[in-house]
Amino acid sequence: MSKHIGCCLIYLLLPLYGTTLIPEVSLGYRGERGVEAKGILGIGLQTELCRFLSLEGGFAGSFIQHNGVSGYAVKGKLSFPNLKRLSFNIGLAHNQWNDWQAGENSIFSLFFFQPDINSCKPKGSGFATCQGRVPYILQPDIIGLGVSWRQPVFDPSRFTQPWIYTGGPGEWNLLYLFQWQLFQINNIKATAELSNYNLLEIKNPQQLPFGFRVRYWLSPSLELFLGCRTAINGLSTFLISFPELHGDIGVKYGR
Repeated sequence: MSKHIGCCLIYLLLPLYGTTLIPEVSLGYRGERGVEAKGILGIGLQTELCRFLSLEGGFAGSFIQHNGVSGYAVKGKLSFPNLKRLSFNIGLAHNQWNDWQAGENSIFSLFFFQPDINSCKPKGSGFATCQGRVPYILQPDIIGLGVSWRQPVFDPSRFTQPWIYTGGPGEWNLLYLFQWQLFQINNIKATAELSNYNLLEIKNPQQLPFGFRVRYWLSPSLELFLGCRTAINGLSTFLISFPELHGDIGVKYGR
């Protein structure tokens, strides 16, 4: 049932003929020493319903370990007419670990702010708008703050169900996303981020997850991306380690 529900979240976005339709496909690996090691196939889709409202859906499948559905999520984004760089996001997410027969359901909301920086995304029929520009270094790109409710599900007969939000040791978490542009030269852009949130995963805020991402535009509407992330364990006891590694590579198309 979980598989059918996850696919439906994606398919529900397909008939929404907005002004923007942006699909994304990625292949990744997530490893945590002594815990798990799995491959991840991710699929995402964004669509714009109107000038101020858009939807985004995501689906992930696991292989090597926890084979099958890994998670899915859907969120809405509301932009403000008089505050063009501010947006409010709210959504639902489900994650599951099939070998352990455990799951987690989340509801989350965040405010995002995008400062007005000297960035140059390729536009038009070529990259003339980016050619010859001086690279921009260490500029804030995105700032996000919010909260989430995370409800673990350990019942083997119910861990695939995405509608369970009560019972058991649920908790509130602070969400944050701080992204910096390291540089942008022509059609290549590199960013660094400190964030415990993405659409398909919410991590404990005290782990201070961080990573890097490089984006390369093959054309004004076709983008390749490569990312790498890790998190900090043992910060409170000063026995700091980095047991987790998550890398992915993918392609994104926007028109």
